[in-house]
Amino acid sequence: MKTRFHCFLFLMLSFIACKDDNKYFQFIITSTVTDIDNTGATLNAKLFNTTGEIITEYGFTWGLKKDLSTTDSKIILSNPLTKGLFSYRIDKELYSDTTYYVTAFVVKNGTYFYGATVPFTGAGSNPPAITDFEPKSAYAGDTIFISGNYFSSSNLNNIIYLNDQKLTTVYSSETLVKVFVPYDFSSIESKLSFEVSGARSYSDGFLKIKETWTKTDEKSGFTYSINGFFIGGILYIRYTDGYAGFFAYNLASKSLSTKTDYYCYVPSVMFSINDKGYLLFPTYSNCIDHLKEYNPNTNSWAEKSGFPGQLRSDAVTFVIEKNAYFGLGSSTSTNKLLNDFWKYDSENDIWSRVADFPGQGRVWATSFTYNNKGYVGLGRPSSTDVTVYNDIWEYDSGINAWKKSVVYPGSGNLGMFAITLKDKLFIGLKDFWEYDFISDKWKQIGDFPGNHYAGPYNVPFIANDTVYVGSKMLNNQFTIWKLDKYE
Repeated sequence: MKTRFHCFLFLMLSFIACKDDNKYFQFIITSTVTDIDNTGATLNAKLFNTTGEIITEYGFTWGLKKDLSTTDSKIILSNPLTKGLFSYRIDKELYSDTTYYVTAFVVKNGTYFYGATVPFTGAGSNPPAITDFEPKSAYAGDTIFISGNYFSSSNLNNIIYLNDQKLTTVYSSETLVKVFVPYDFSSIESKLSFEVSGARSYSDGFLKIKETWTKTDEKSGFTYSINGFFIGGILYIRYTDGYAGFFAYNLASKSLSTKTDYYCYVPSVMFSINDKGYLLFPTYSNCIDHLKEYNPNTNSWAEKSGFPGQLRSDAVTFVIEKNAYFGLGSSTSTNKLLNDFWKYDSENDIWSRVADFPGQGRVWATSFTYNNKGYVGLGRPSSTDVTVYNDIWEYDSGINAWKKSVVYPGSGNLGMFAITLKDKLFIGLKDFWEYDFISDKWKQIGDFPGNHYAGPYNVPFIANDTVYVGSKMLNNQFTIWKLDKYE
């Protein structure tokens, strides 16, 4: 009777071994999974080896599919083995009441040989255990390093939240996970919630996500798009849609007052040089005096030399020391794009033409000044064209020449704004970017929460070495936003 049983067992093992010479190895058998409880399960296998050959690479592959592949979880053991039982305890990534499949394998001469596939039903596993995380406070765009145990090696399986906001897992190992704070993340202070395969745990300490932007004030009753300039602690803003309205916002007292407006209520360009503001009307010929100078001390406007170039819309300007530079846009008479640039000398009240912009003509370009050089770029071929330019050009007034500068990495749009502080550029509309002139590196920061629709709705300015933006919101509120991260 024993002889018959041994023969039957030998025939069964032979059948397993010969079923598929490319898949099954004649000396390996997958055994029943044991010790299944809410902390994991133990995988078992037996190696039959009559040759005495030493096996140095073997283990298990397991997952949710019966037909396991190289993409499923693989456990490789390396202690030298000639024959006998070997096991491995899975203590993480098991859902309760879920069917899994496991197959044992050995590796010989670089080729994998598999035993039969065995099913088992999980009862759960150890939850992830957070021992520490750094930093303890961060901004949108930062990376958090979480250390501990029972983590998954798959980014998809490590699910981390702060309250109801999900962090993005960017690196995973069994003891270290790196998560990224999304750019639209709201400020919050909470414990980390860490889930792997339905097993959840929380950090002992709190992680604080700080505001990149803070709303410092809000005023109601602003109906139209705006433009403006900042002089002596006062932000001067003016409607641009053909309606009367010129206002002064005191940043320190948070007070708003009405100032004397100039009668020509058509689209305009505004800039400041030293302690004077300027209002340029390059669009319509009925505003015969195309340039006006505002004196904040007397709350009055003075006539200056009119712009001598073609009338245009959607142009751009920047200031270098005592001179303003103005150009691009599209002709109001022909709708053709213009590449010419002009300099306004405020000391002598003189306009003169300078080197043409060498890039493609465009409307709604973005401009800024850094280190006594002007920069112009981005924009579109027209307000309706979906093409978005990402080039930025540098103008050197000392030699009256342009050259290509940097390439903007973000998503371009109409109405983007930019401003520089020390050696950094801040630029964007919704997604917002920082550029470091010294290191020549871009970094995305937290999304701008103000008005991010195309149009003249935002006026950036610097006060007390801090970036601020006056934003006309869609709910007819005028809001002051402060870039807290760089305060």
